[in-house]
Amino acid sequence: MHLLRVKGRVSGREFTNPVAPVKVDGTMYILQAFPQSDWVKNVRAAGEGTLVRGRKAKAVKLIEVPSAERAPIAREFPTQVPMGAGIFVKNGVVADKTPAAFERAAEEIPMFRVVPV
Repeated sequence: MHLLRVKGRVSGREFTNPVAPVKVDGTMYILQAFPQSDWVKNVRAAGEGTLVRGRKAKAVKLIEVPSAERAPIAREFPTQVPMGAGIFVKNGVVADKTPAAFERAAEEIPMFRVVPV
């Protein structure tokens, strides 16, 4: 688990959200189980934030992954973050916790590439 700090698009205040990144081919990605959440809207507006784990914090750019490129990344989520997969099912974003279900729903899952600054 990490914490992601991002400035709010309206208030400009910094908000902190827990995230569970996945790594695919050495690149870190953050997926969101609440597609219409303020968290997603703030990340889209800010395009950057601070990723915190323990006492380490690093500035990052957050680049939205195009829909056509999301499937192989989404497929990894339930394997790498099995405890987080249930939230996607509960919210109706995916049908079940299988990699295939995440792959099928990939276009509907907000996803951001994490690029260290």
